[in-house]
Amino acid sequence: LQARLGQNSGGHRGGVAVDVDLGAGRLDGEPTAGVEAPELDARGIGHFGHGTAQGVDLSHQLSLGQAAHGRVAAQAPHVVHGEGDHGDGAPQTGSGQRGLAPGMACTNDHHIHGISTLHGRFLYDRRVWRLGYWTLLLGCFLPFVGKPVHLDDTNFLALARGARADLWRPHAIAINWQGRTESAFDVLSNPPGIGWWLAPWVEAGPVVQHLAMLPWLLLAGWGALRLAARFSPHREAAAILLVLAPVGMLASHSLMPDLPLLACTLAGLGGLVGGGGAGFALLLGCGALFRYSGLALLPLVFLWAWLAGHPRRARHHTAIAALPILLLALHDLHAYGQIHLLAMVGFQSASEVAQPFWQQGAAILGMLGGAVLPILCWGRMRPALIGAGLGLGLGLFVAEKAGHTGPAFGMTLLALVLGAATLAAAVRPSRRPEDRFLLAWLLLGLIFLLQLRFVAARYWVPFMAPVILLSLPAAGARLRVLACVLTPVLALCLARSDLALAQGHVELAARMGPQGPGLVAGHWGWQHHMEAQGWIALEEDAPVPPGTHLASTLDTWSQEPGPSCLRLVDRAVAAPAPVGPTVHSRVGAANFHANWISGHPPLAVYAPWAPSWGSSDEAVLMVGCAD
Repeated sequence: LQARLGQNSGGHRGGVAVDVDLGAGRLDGEPTAGVEAPELDARGIGHFGHGTAQGVDLSHQLSLGQAAHGRVAAQAPHVVHGEGDHGDGAPQTGSGQRGLAPGMACTNDHHIHGISTLHGRFLYDRRVWRLGYWTLLLGCFLPFVGKPVHLDDTNFLALARGARADLWRPHAIAINWQGRTESAFDVLSNPPGIGWWLAPWVEAGPVVQHLAMLPWLLLAGWGALRLAARFSPHREAAAILLVLAPVGMLASHSLMPDLPLLACTLAGLGGLVGGGGAGFALLLGCGALFRYSGLALLPLVFLWAWLAGHPRRARHHTAIAALPILLLALHDLHAYGQIHLLAMVGFQSASEVAQPFWQQGAAILGMLGGAVLPILCWGRMRPALIGAGLGLGLGLFVAEKAGHTGPAFGMTLLALVLGAATLAAAVRPSRRPEDRFLLAWLLLGLIFLLQLRFVAARYWVPFMAPVILLSLPAAGARLRVLACVLTPVLALCLARSDLALAQGHVELAARMGPQGPGLVAGHWGWQHHMEAQGWIALEEDAPVPPGTHLASTLDTWSQEPGPSCLRLVDRAVAAPAPVGPTVHSRVGAANFHANWISGHPPLAVYAPWAPSWGSSDEAVLMVGCAD
């Protein structure tokens, strides 16, 4: 008898095939209908290497495979099984193709229709889980749609106003972002994508502006599912961590390019590794229209197709992925007479705040410890402990160099320990093409981050996925559950802190603004709210004329006026930061948004968050007086 099932029609069609034989297989007390096998280690089966399986159950690993009740053991021919936790719940019955004897019918979606398991005990319906996943994403987004303009949102709304005034030349505006009014083309180091996206809603208010970012969140959520399905045997945990890690959640609450970049990264690569075509390569390339860090991902397009044995497709998809940045370069030449990307390379290299290589590397590690909560790393205890030891040594060195004491000293050590442990646990030698791909992704990210003039946790947005996907397989069920619970909880605490910081600047502007107008020193949302009331940004080193008000804050990188006679008029302190981890702490030497804190001189920091101490910020109002 020859069985003719669809799965057996080709070497690369189904990935996992089933056999139909005349022998007795085990029934396990279930009806004779075909059932599905739960996903155990879906990463183990791939189409690399001309159909060879990565990870098989050898015969010596089986105890009475396919045993019948007559105590006869049989090894099924040409069947590849994913190795994993065989203690999951029993499958439900279903209809399927049948032979002359009971058997198991496999599908390609790796899920049991009706139930699945989490931690071997908690049973849930797949559709219910999907509903819960999207509900969780929206539940972590919608409460923050009223968040005031914050941090670099001010920059990108200015860029959006430039796009609304002249769609072809959005960078052709003047902006005071580094102390002096300059052309946005010279100081805004990001491409115009977010300006074009926000242009229709630039005057609509924060709620509408944040809702305009919702499509990017949905695209990121879909991409996380696709990417997790290809690389992780635990797609549910991976998808949650990819989108709801602190860096991902805070990106979704901003008007900055980080969320579109995350969406293009996850959906573009998720589609490509899931068997998609050139359209997904184009989507990945569009990430470079929002942040130039998206360019670091283009080699991955070539690498994936090359590892799969398709060199022609590798060249074709890479060319498609490079198309958006090439078109943008042609646009820049026509609109400005020079290429913005090249101008920003010079801007980065000539920056006055460039830091030594060791300091940049330490900041990258420290920010990683907060961008991705380091729980999964302890699944590989030995490398994690080695990394933690190296991080401790580096932390002692940089904390001493920065002059950190007390809480600042402790948070610096903690950040370096956790970041180094996370990185060490993720990096491991492997012959699996998927692992090599993820390691290449991580390496490209580290190389790119080392070239920047400063580091922020959000700069990990396009590079955090391989850290998560490489760490998940070694993490046990309890670690996975713990990570999936604590990671969103920490992210929500940091999001609440970031919201309080944004609201604090609204409060300070509401206190100082009506006493003007005048000159405003400082940036972030503070500058936006004061300029909305008619205040003008102070030019660095410019004197304050007699009778002119000057309002400034402690934490927003305020410009210094030139020699002036100034008299204090008012002082205001923002409401205290909420109890819990905070994104900005001078006492704890922590800043989620940069590895510096404003001061004279600026304070170098390595921790992305710290326990809250004191107020969010404070402002002073002075008036120029006669000598």
